[in-house]
Amino acid sequence: MNKSSLSQWSLLVLLALQIKPMLMMGVLFTDCLSKWPEILTTFDAAAETMGLHTSWQKTKIQNIGHGTPPSSVYMQASGQTAEAVDQFLYLGSTINSNGRSTQEIHRQIGIASGIMGRLSNVWQQSRLSLVTKLRVYNSLVLSVLLYGCETWTILKTDERKLEAFHMSCQRRILRIRWFHRVTNAEVTSQTEQEDLTSHIHRRRAAVFGHVRQLPEEAPGQMAMRHASWRPSRQQTTLEATTRTTETHLGPTSGYRHRYLH
Repeated sequence: MNKSSLSQWSLLVLLALQIKPMLMMGVLFTDCLSKWPEILTTFDAAAETMGLHTSWQKTKIQNIGHGTPPSSVYMQASGQTAEAVDQFLYLGSTINSNGRSTQEIHRQIGIASGIMGRLSNVWQQSRLSLVTKLRVYNSLVLSVLLYGCETWTILKTDERKLEAFHMSCQRRILRIRWFHRVTNAEVTSQTEQEDLTSHIHRRRAAVFGHVRQLPEEAPGQMAMRHASWRPSRQQTTLEATTRTTETHLGPTSGYRHRYLH
């Protein structure tokens, strides 16, 4: 697919309700907005043959990347309408049409902050060692904070907010207050925690390794190529990920061998 067609590249998130009380979620892609009525009608007919019924109230159309946002789609055959949105919560992560992850990062920081507050008794427990507290922090707080970080589009301001929250959590665990005048370097030397930027880069490189092993026609490879396109003066997501991978694992030409071994 050429770059000109990417201006119309859209993402459709479908939710189908089975006969049993269970909700199933799926995603459909297309590069031609005029095909949506036909695609949705065909999908709905195929779902019915398997005992599934599309929940049109929860079916949304979203434009990912560049181009004019799509309008709501009306299916004349079924008399249903699929609403067009700018953002959607998919698999626990907020997907924005502009491709930025700032809102999602703020959301994850808020959730992780709430968990830190609920674990106050753990951080104040003097009978627990620092190692145990850090294990709890990594398992219950950091895992929530960095959920889905492999696909984030991170700006410098986002990195600073993540690192600031990470450092405030470490200071809380060590029971260090601002008037103690302890530097961040001293805090890190006590906790031996990795900075979040490097942690995210490692996880992103791991996912990139999985995608690079897929066939060229696989949906993962196609999604990577489409998501990577940006104006020529901006660094693409694929270029940034490749550079990160080469920094941590060496040139990508031999990446498949190193990743598998």
